[in-house]
Amino acid sequence: MIKKFIFFALLTCFLLSSMFASGLINTTPSLWIKFSTPKYIDVVNVMSCNPDEMLAAITLQGAYNQLQTATRIYTIQGMEDSVFWLNNAIPKDISIKWLNNLSSSGGLETLSLLLKQFGHYIKGAITYDPKNIATINIATTMAGINDAMVISPSLKPYVESFGIKILADLSDYHWKTERSAYEWAVQNLLPKTNNKMLIMLDPAIYGYLRDYAVATKSFVFWFSASQYPSLFSKILDHTPSNTPIMGYIPDEGPDVAALSKLGHFLNASDYLSNESVWASMPSPKNLTQAQPKAIKAEPGTVYLSFMVSDGDNSQYIEHQMMHNWQLNSQEINPFLEKIPEGWTMPPGMIDFAPTIMEYYYNHLPITNEIDAGPCGVGYATAMSGNNLIEFAKTSGEFMKRDDMPIVVYWGDEKVLDTYATSSNIDGIWWYNEYGYKLVGITGIFGQTNGYISSVDKMVETIESQVKTSDSNKPIFLASYVDGWHLSPLSVYAIALKLSYDGEKMGDKYVFVTPGVLFETMKSYFEGKEENLPSYNSQSVSGKQLLSEPDVNLILKHFPFF
Repeated sequence: MIKKFIFFALLTCFLLSSMFASGLINTTPSLWIKFSTPKYIDVVNVMSCNPDEMLAAITLQGAYNQLQTATRIYTIQGMEDSVFWLNNAIPKDISIKWLNNLSSSGGLETLSLLLKQFGHYIKGAITYDPKNIATINIATTMAGINDAMVISPSLKPYVESFGIKILADLSDYHWKTERSAYEWAVQNLLPKTNNKMLIMLDPAIYGYLRDYAVATKSFVFWFSASQYPSLFSKILDHTPSNTPIMGYIPDEGPDVAALSKLGHFLNASDYLSNESVWASMPSPKNLTQAQPKAIKAEPGTVYLSFMVSDGDNSQYIEHQMMHNWQLNSQEINPFLEKIPEGWTMPPGMIDFAPTIMEYYYNHLPITNEIDAGPCGVGYATAMSGNNLIEFAKTSGEFMKRDDMPIVVYWGDEKVLDTYATSSNIDGIWWYNEYGYKLVGITGIFGQTNGYISSVDKMVETIESQVKTSDSNKPIFLASYVDGWHLSPLSVYAIALKLSYDGEKMGDKYVFVTPGVLFETMKSYFEGKEENLPSYNSQSVSGKQLLSEPDVNLILKHFPFF
């Protein structure tokens, strides 16, 4: 009997270890609220809506989508972006039907269409008070709790004509300040909302993430931690530590630190649209990309890696990054594969917007890689103690699921070793100067320049760093690229200019992905370079770039040559 028990115990351990190794078991926690996958998508163009009509339409979308029927509402809020993802991130087995078209005009006609088709499914409407802008968020919270939409007083008669009941009119409460409104909401609404996540959203944003706020029955607020500290803390205490705050914050630096100190992290997402749809898309168990491999580091050679931000921000991923990657809606930008780059993304997008994330992995050139944006599973800068250990561990788990080798970290230098040990990842790209160090299996290296928004300034910065470096050793540089202003063509031009100047000055450049940079540094500093190649598929030399047939066209396009 004992022998049988031992045999089955060993067999169970073997099977479990095999499943973990093969990625069959997803060990990442369920941090974001997801919905069932629909069979149908009804598409509505709401671009002609004015702000009040948009607020009504998007909150109606959230109230209906949270019912999780076989159909979900998808809104076109920005023509190119919304249509692109409709065509590229909705699984082919989901049927898509347009309820109006891209040339539709007239916001009331669009709202009428939504009310006729979906209004009878929801329980009513909450009217906000125009004299107190904070009541848009109070009304959004109340709408989530009551399966309702949010409207302005001017739309009240129109909405009632469709049989929609007015469940509450927030002007009846006569709140004089936003603080008094939020204090009432904390007392009366917070206990009725989900305790899994919170949403911070500027009340001036009438669309975008607001559908998800309603659909998830989240508490929605907007004020800085320094404005009402006790109220801020009380709201955050509603959810456990290391849970996400979706949306954005009024004052980035101090507010992200305040969230972190209270044990939470930010998933920047205020302008993420149709999240109540993306959260209903199926998540893959894991994602894969090419594994970075070391190359031999030669003395007097500059090994330069570009990391593109603003990749912790999912609305950047949905909008600007899509434009950086696309030549048009059918073709990938040809300059994307010219220079090795790391593209930062939120690791948790594999759950809260999985099919958008999958698009990038499916179209990733072999020369590029996808890494984790600040600071792992979310934006957090001032975590400490157990919160940091848990945060780093969770970040590492999601990064392994996403096959991401490197994380950009903007936290305190004092906790780099703790983050490295707890995350167990390949590399940490710290946001400040920092000499290379290996902690366990994790390399740590400092970013050699921060956000630079112009091609010529980036070239000037890198060349000045090379001049002051020891040419008798390999030179390793980690350059941060402002993805809002610099495209793949811009990075190509930067690399060409550096290579062109280097030919004249005797400087040799090799451009590598962040993953290759870290693996190369590990091999170099550990003295394990024997038999390593000089180049691989994720690296390119300046000499190779200057032999490209389109170089002269680029040289003419940028006046600094």
